Amino acid sequence: MNHPKTDSILAILNAHGRVVLRMNRASGFTQITITKSKGRYIIGTVPGGRLIQSSLAGVTLTLESNRMFIEAWKA
Repeated sequence: MNHPKTDSILAILNAHGRVVLRMNRASGFTQITITKSKGRYIIGTVPGGRLIQSSLAGVTLTLESNRMFIEAWKA
């Protein structure tokens, strides 16, 4: 069972195909962008500029493991 914050973010991702997360600096990231493209997910991080292909399970795990650092999210 997912945390309500994770469920809310996943609902926005499924509705719009993209979600931008503003992170607390303690996480090591200032922003994480998740985009749905052709049935797969791309996770981009700032700083670092890395793009990682992932499945829905991987996206959910990323959100669950970083949920305490997520300050805001938008489509």
